[in-house]
Amino acid sequence: MMAEKPAKLRELTTGDLNRKERELASSLFNLRMQVATKQTASFARIKSLRRDIARVKTVKREIEDRGGQESVESVKEENG
Repeated sequence: MMAEKPAKLRELTTGDLNRKERELASSLFNLRMQVATKQTASFARIKSLRRDIARVKTVKREIEDRGGQESVESVKEENG
């Protein structure tokens, strides 16, 4: 899975962002368990997942700061 692009995340609704964050957190947990049990040594993937989670949280925060609009892109379109 590739790293999520912030522009693509901004097109999602708040519900989609919440779902995405849960999926990424679950993947991170599972990967950490695999590393702990020596089933994999994918440390780069852990770093990538952590950054993806941070991106999702940042976009959620942007939406929150704009008064809970459904997506950041819709606000940009309205403001021209």
